[in-house]
Formats: sequence, structure tokens, C-alpha cells
Amino acid sequence: MDPLDALEAALELINSRPLGRRPDALEHLRDISPQLLELVPRQKATSANDTPAWRSIAEVRQLRDTLALALLAGTSTQAHQTLEELMDINPPEASLDRTPEPLAAELAQALIPLLQRAATEGALQWVLVCPDPACRTVFLNRAHNRRRRYCSPRCGTRARMARHRQRQSG
Repeated sequence: MDPLDALEAALELINSRPLGRRPDALEHLRDISPQLLELVPRQKATSANDTPAWRSIAEVRQLRDTLALALLAGTSTQAHQTLEELMDINPPEASLDRTPEPLAAELAQALIPLLQRAATEGALQWVLVCPDPACRTVFLNRAHNRRRRYCSPRCGTRARMARHRQRQSG
């Protein structure tokens, strides 16, 4: 997987966080993005592991929150440091036993090196938070001129209309 695609998949996971009136969108293992599950070997992705599903979801939520701290840290150095700490918590195992790792650990082991590569390539400077207070979606600005401010045309239109109404009323 391309580091930018991995970054977008991580941002999709981050956007599943509850925010304001928006509920947590990560309720079941099936709510995890197919792009992220591609990083995990198929037998582990389908069976997840021997732990109950609620525990797996709790671990993936914890990974999601840590990734949010890393990717929204502000600087590439802070992001690298947080990702390194996360990798130290979930080191790749080179053991011969075939006991499956928790799903969150598998995701972390596959995703973190790609995110570190994306950070090294300077992609984190294009990770933005939608300025619409009702939205606050985290997105990757892939516009060719990098002038995109809002996560979607809908949010941009809503903000422009609010500014227009404010000028008209006052």
C-alpha cells in the first residue's frame, strides 16, 4: 500500500471518533475500513482473534486515538516520536508460535511504518482539520494547488452561506 493511501485510511479511522453530536462510528469489527483490513493477513482479519469482539474494538479505538494524537501533533518530529512510541508498544513479533496477535496490534505493525514513511515524505503538512465547527473532519489535502480548506464542497458551501448571511444581516 502506498504511504498516502495508508495515511488516508488512518484518517478514515480517526474520523470514526465521536465528536460533538457525532457518535462513535466504530461499533463493530465490520466498521473498520477495508483498506485497513487489507494490511492484516486475511485469516486474522476475518477471525480477528480469540479475544471477544468488544475487546478488539476497544483496542482498535485506543489505536485510533493514539494515531489521532500522532497525526494531529502539529510537527513531523512530534508525529515521528509518537509513532515510534506506538511501535514500541506493538513491536513486530518474530516468534514461531501461531497464536494470532490482537487486531489492533496487527494494524499498528502494518500501518505505522507506512505512516512514518508518509511523515518523512512531508505528507503530514497536508493533513488538515475541516474548519467548519459542525464538522471537524480530518482529511488529506490532495488538491494539486493545495488550496483546499474544507473536507467537502458541502462544508465549504455551508461556511460561505453563513458568511453571506452574516454580512446581509449586519
